[in-house]
Amino acid sequence: MSTILNSKRKHSSVQPVERHGTDSFSIIIPRGEVYHGCLLTILESDIHSSAKVTSQPQRGARGRQKITVDWQHGTGDKVSYQLEAFTR
Repeated sequence: MSTILNSKRKHSSVQPVERHGTDSFSIIIPRGEVYHGCLLTILESDIHSSAKVTSQPQRGARGRQKITVDWQHGTGDKVSYQLEAFTR
């Protein structure tokens, strides 16, 4: 397996408001390889925080693709994560 994406994101707020959003990651599957999957690792979060992969290419996909991660955190909270994507 080859790693084609290794990205870290952090979302936080010092304001007394909840926040949420979507991060998009563009990937290009190298010629001769196919998409295998991705791994989302939560690096730091508070009790009211989360992140999850909401869309990814089908296994075996080729060419230009996109992965999206939805995240949210509570009042004054934070969430940080690492997203890795793999081909074979």
